[in-house]
Amino acid sequence: MDKLLILILITDTTSIYRLPEEKILATQENFRREWDLSSIVRPGYYSSLPVPFGSMTRVLFLTGGVGPADYGFSVRGGAFWENRVILNGTPLPDPIFHIIIMAPVEQEVVRYAVLHRSALPIRYQGTSSVLEIETDRLKRFFKAGFPSASGQITYDGFYVYSYGEWIPGDEYASASIMAGYGMVDAIAYARRFPAFKVTPRDTFDLSLTQAQAGFSIKPVGSLHASFSIHYINILDRRRKESADGYMGMGNLGWRWKMIGCQVEFINRWGLISEAGGAFSKMGYMAGCYAGRRSGVRLDVINGQAKLSARLFKKFFMGERTAFKFYLGNGHQILYVYPLLLEPLILRRATTVYTAIAGVERLMGHGYADMDFYLKYYNPYTATDSAMEKYSMGMDFTIALERIQASGFVQKGNIPGTARWMFNFAQFDRQGRGGVLVGLRDGLLDEDGERSRPVGYAGISRTYRVGSIVLNLGLVYYVRLPFGGSSQFFAYDGTFLLPVIWVKGYF
Repeated sequence: MDKLLILILITDTTSIYRLPEEKILATQENFRREWDLSSIVRPGYYSSLPVPFGSMTRVLFLTGGVGPADYGFSVRGGAFWENRVILNGTPLPDPIFHIIIMAPVEQEVVRYAVLHRSALPIRYQGTSSVLEIETDRLKRFFKAGFPSASGQITYDGFYVYSYGEWIPGDEYASASIMAGYGMVDAIAYARRFPAFKVTPRDTFDLSLTQAQAGFSIKPVGSLHASFSIHYINILDRRRKESADGYMGMGNLGWRWKMIGCQVEFINRWGLISEAGGAFSKMGYMAGCYAGRRSGVRLDVINGQAKLSARLFKKFFMGERTAFKFYLGNGHQILYVYPLLLEPLILRRATTVYTAIAGVERLMGHGYADMDFYLKYYNPYTATDSAMEKYSMGMDFTIALERIQASGFVQKGNIPGTARWMFNFAQFDRQGRGGVLVGLRDGLLDEDGERSRPVGYAGISRTYRVGSIVLNLGLVYYVRLPFGGSSQFFAYDGTFLLPVIWVKGYF
């Protein structure tokens, strides 16, 4: 029944102004059954907004508690490397995938996504978020714009999707391809980009080349398996030295009703595998759990037994108002080094304890949601020594027929995160354009300095001729004159970014 309601909820509504009656009923039913209405993200709702590069990440910013990070996105104060991305059943060891769009795929091909914001169902292990992305395998389209192009073809149950982006001035380029048929989905990508940083201790001038390939298979409904391999080559342009490395990751999961088991193996080899004392060449996680959202699980992670317990509770105050409560913990052994964007294996798992309390209000054509959260890391093992860290804050989401507003305010000491962010978007269900306005705090770097806050505003307009759609728009970014001085994550000044793309359906 839950799956049926979700399918009803995510049916395309981009060609109408008002939600049809069955959609309103589905939202009401999900309000009773789902802990968090914000967990389901429909990128098609925002397809004509002035979102640069069709970025799925910037669509996620329209959900409360999701904000910018030094790379990718931050969920309720967590670092970008704490996000787990599962694309068509394949876990990706690199949580940002592309530098520009900062998500596994652009929003055009995403049918729906489920984002668990620091409140992970017991079937998942992690510390900050899990983003499940399902693409539309039946959609046929092409799309070209600034500075990227994509397309998908389908035939008799088989699909092929490809995406590419190129910025000559920054020496950046990437390309990806997905394909699948029946119970098998596969993905591969490659990218090249520079990495430059000046610190009081050293100067880095690197050229990075990364690639990944993986597949997932679901032979029966209760059994799932996947495998992926990641490659990186690092060229030091000052010393003319290079090193490379590989990482393979295999997953096997079984689930039947309220019980399940999972096994994950990770192995590194090559020159880069000789990383510092916090990292290992091999790692594994094997465990079993009982429950749906709430439940308990016992894992053996790198030789240590780890117990997880999670409690989801929703208290209804009438037909349209509910109070939410979550308490639980999780563990993670995969870490992505920020400068190299290279996934590494922690010797000791990072552990987080999370508490969330909130209120959700169902409205005629939308909902409002407000949550308070506290995350406590003990130990936080991303560095050579284990330590304690925390983040705490408040976030909100208001989603109506043509308007969506969101934001958060938080306090914490996780590098690469912001303290506050506010977004406002106005759009229509016919996809004829929209307005996007926002403010965000600067990001904290590992030296304890924070970059300056950013304000942005964008507008777009869409034109349709038959099956061809043209979108024209712009986004204006400005550095605000207060709040920080670090220049590592962002440059000073203002700039205007065009949003131009054309797409066709066939």
